[in-house]
Amino acid sequence: MMHAARPDSRPPRHARFATLRAYYQRWLDRRLPPAQQWQLRHQQLFILPTRLGLLYLALVLALFLLGTNYQNNLILALAFLLASLFVTVLGHCYRNLAGLRLTLLPPEPGFVGEASRLALRLESERPRYALQIRCADATGEELASSTESATLGVLFQPTRRGWLTPGRLHLGSDYPLGLLHCWSSLAIDHRWLIYPRPLAWTPTLHPGPGEPAASDGASRAAEPTAAAGRQTQHSAASELAGLQPYRPGESLSRIAWKQVAQGRGWHSKAFAGQPQQGLWLRLQMTPGQQTEERLGYLTHAVLQLEQRGITYGLALGRNQLTPGQGAAHKEQALMRLALYVG
Repeated sequence: MMHAARPDSRPPRHARFATLRAYYQRWLDRRLPPAQQWQLRHQQLFILPTRLGLLYLALVLALFLLGTNYQNNLILALAFLLASLFVTVLGHCYRNLAGLRLTLLPPEPGFVGEASRLALRLESERPRYALQIRCADATGEELASSTESATLGVLFQPTRRGWLTPGRLHLGSDYPLGLLHCWSSLAIDHRWLIYPRPLAWTPTLHPGPGEPAASDGASRAAEPTAAAGRQTQHSAASELAGLQPYRPGESLSRIAWKQVAQGRGWHSKAFAGQPQQGLWLRLQMTPGQQTEERLGYLTHAVLQLEQRGITYGLALGRNQLTPGQGAAHKEQALMRLALYVG
């Protein structure tokens, strides 16, 4: 009588490996939590034989078995000598990293496609040798030797805007003979912004919120008379409060032509009680087929307007930044572009 085979209740191999990796990551997070400063001690260091070290141990074992089988004291002495050398290398490999003080050097915000370097400052009272650092999705660096202070880092090539949170940094060394690898896995308690890639574009400034914009040719043709009347009434009711730097796009009637003729530069008249409507960069009016392309144009426009000293505002749908200029205003604009969600 034939019996049906019982289905295998064990999880597939890749699922078991994923479970083991998750358990290992939780254990590593408890042992090495995220930080910005470290001093490497035995709790933070791990050491294992390299591939060359495993072959070395296999050779020592083969010599020991050969000497024992043939009762050859010279072969046994060679096996013991090589084993003692391995133990000596073990101590030197561990000591090369033990006590090393590390400090994170936070990178500056960057742009998509531009290299961003995350570095560590290494401090020690004695020389260190053959140090290596690497991280997932980054290019690592090597340091042949360091004295009291040195820097070592990794280079990222970000492909997406937004917050960049690096994985664990693997700092290790195979010193002195490459038989063992001692390392530490450092979790970084820091993230930095990646701005959209700037795309060349001539900035176009639009009237700010609250200023009517004509929707068709007929309305634009009918507006000048009424607008002129409103402007006359407003000018009559308002008093001249002073002068302000001229911004491209302002009405020519507001330019202080007397100061221009005297060579004092371009200024516009400001009236008391008159709301100062800024000129805006608008995502909806920016050319481009995709959102990322438009954000790239706006990023380039922000950099250009700041360089020229022009006051501007940024409208990303309901997310609006009031007009201004300066380093803080530029950082706010770039941050909103980097974190924009359509």
